[in-house]
Amino acid sequence: MAVGKSKMTLQVKKRTSSEGLLDEEIEAFGNQAETEVKKPVPKSKVIQAPVKKVVRDSFSMPEDDYSLIAVMRSRALKNELAVTKAEVIRAGLQVLNALSDSELSKALRALEKVKTGRPKV
Repeated sequence: MAVGKSKMTLQVKKRTSSEGLLDEEIEAFGNQAETEVKKPVPKSKVIQAPVKKVVRDSFSMPEDDYSLIAVMRSRALKNELAVTKAEVIRAGLQVLNALSDSELSKALRALEKVKTGRPKV
């Protein structure tokens, strides 16, 4: 069965102003939309605070001092504040930093001296 080619013609009727927008207005609107999409949107420059570098370190301390960290954490929890061991130590450093030189010297002299390095098991 042979299929023959048939010609189809499509007739487009031009719109009049009484039928709504004219074809030229529709095309102009489309062209405007295309150019608006293609325009790059300028990015607002948000200045972010520089990220502070975190330093990782390890140290030795007597068991009594280490157990004080847990005591400080539980006291913070009673005040509905969950803190890490590092935060307890950092808070202690801030308090020490606020002391006068004579008060700091007195606090440091009261500490028990420990051997540096890893303990032998």
